[in-house]
Amino acid sequence: MDHLLRSCDGFRTYPQNLIQDDLPEENLKSYSDRLKEQDGRLFCDETEAAIEFIEIGDGDNYIRSCRLKTLSELQHQLNVASEPTHTDPKCRFIFIHASHRKGPLCVSREMLCFAFSYHQVLPQFMDFVFSFENYGSSPSLHLPCFREEDCLDPQQGLQVPELGRSGHQLRICYNLQSVERIRELSDPEWVIQHTAVYQTFDLDTGQSLWIILKGNEVMHHRISKAIKSASSSKFRSFGSAGEAFLSSLLTHSLLCDWAGENWRWYVNDLENELQVLLKKPVLAPIYRSSPVPDLKLSSVSRRAISGLVRARTLNPEIQTPRNSALYIEPEENTAPPSVSSTVPKNAFLSAPQPSSMSETDNIFADLQSLQLLDDKMQEALLVFKQNTEVLQNLRQYYLQVTNCTRFPAEVGLQYQVNIMKFEKRILSVEKDILIHQTRTETLLRRMADRKNLVCFSSNFQIIIAADLIIQLYGLLQYQSFQGSVVTAQKAQGSADRMEVLTMNMNEIAAKTKQDIVSVRVSVLTTLFFLPASVISSFMSTDIIKFNTDGTRNFQHQGLRLFLSITLPLMTLTFLMWYLVYWWAARKDRRYTMPIDI
Repeated sequence: MDHLLRSCDGFRTYPQNLIQDDLPEENLKSYSDRLKEQDGRLFCDETEAAIEFIEIGDGDNYIRSCRLKTLSELQHQLNVASEPTHTDPKCRFIFIHASHRKGPLCVSREMLCFAFSYHQVLPQFMDFVFSFENYGSSPSLHLPCFREEDCLDPQQGLQVPELGRSGHQLRICYNLQSVERIRELSDPEWVIQHTAVYQTFDLDTGQSLWIILKGNEVMHHRISKAIKSASSSKFRSFGSAGEAFLSSLLTHSLLCDWAGENWRWYVNDLENELQVLLKKPVLAPIYRSSPVPDLKLSSVSRRAISGLVRARTLNPEIQTPRNSALYIEPEENTAPPSVSSTVPKNAFLSAPQPSSMSETDNIFADLQSLQLLDDKMQEALLVFKQNTEVLQNLRQYYLQVTNCTRFPAEVGLQYQVNIMKFEKRILSVEKDILIHQTRTETLLRRMADRKNLVCFSSNFQIIIAADLIIQLYGLLQYQSFQGSVVTAQKAQGSADRMEVLTMNMNEIAAKTKQDIVSVRVSVLTTLFFLPASVISSFMSTDIIKFNTDGTRNFQHQGLRLFLSITLPLMTLTFLMWYLVYWWAARKDRRYTMPIDI
């Protein structure tokens, strides 16, 4: 007893404070460090803690239930049994659950370590506790399945006679998973839940300890109802070690039944979802094509020209030059072919119609739905295999223990029929799980075929899209070629007109040159004789007159008259010339049109 009290005093170092354990010190320290790391994530504060206790005594009427919320309440509840006049109850259930599906466990680290230290819980059970670290957020792909440690030799076990512990005991822990419908959501959905179970059974005194961890209080309600039910008196019968052993088997059966239920409806829902997806048609466009004519253009590839020819059916305005390898002579000789002529439709291939974006989106949506359904089925298969392994280990464990020579003979012989019933009950759960596993594997094969078909359809859509892109590429190349031809023709016509204009301008320039030479000659002749003409004209007037005797007469009045008439006439002449020049220049600017080159 003193060893146990000292171990409880050092409960914060659990599992290093355990009295008897065969694990190396390094493993125990690793568990202890891991517990400290998970203090804020796996465990809650003491103000939010709530551990459910159910204790059953010798009589049928001694059933006590309580909820402990603090470490002091837990210590008071357990330390009462440390007095010499009190022992542990015949059966004690400790339920640890979470406040909600994605929340931490409703227990503080100190409360859990103290309870585990007082009951000397196997440190391997911490692997099952740590599996609730990411509970509700993402399913674990691997959970611990089954652990056991027997103390069939009383001398090897921990003996505490004051508490009714003989040391001759069985200790097992395992994990089971099942599917439950969460109805607290607006749209109820199936969620895979798991339950961690730890049990010790004293073969001499018949004392049992159950520690059950679950994300909700479903298991607490079920066991409470089974214990208090009038028709389930064997659950609370602990008059002898045999009756206590039978109660343990019934509790295991209740847990195993939970692991096998609801899977039928879950697989039915998965099958219904798959049937909805299988009923959707997966159609790929199918078209017929005629042979592609022999192409000899070196500027574009044969495949691009094939796409161009197919596109001609969609757009008959696109024409082919006569000198092209794609040109086909019209049936009637009407007009000479040109860029705007029409080629017969039967000379080209029929183009495939591309699928709409909504169809493509539906294909990818179906693939996403199939993949989500595949993940659910793969997860269910993993759970089936893990549950089957746990059930087989549990069934084989009790068969081996009851056949062991150190197992109490009175218990094994008296309750051999009940042990066989327990075995058959577990086997029936295994068979049900095997049926669900077979159904799920069949659904997976059907879904794999559907995914292959959808993938083939989507790949075919991609091929069609790529073919259309190639066709458009050839069409663009052909349009570019046609545009280049038209541009070259326009450039050639402009060059021809420029050549004609240049020749005309050369002729005009030659004539102008000749006229300029003639004008120059005329101007030079005029300028040569102009002074003499002016002087002779002036001298022929009577303004200056030379007499025969050598004298001369100068008429001032005549000079004035000459100047008064000549100067205004010169001014008027220049003014009229300027007006005529301005009017002609304005007329030329108004009617001069730009030359189209």
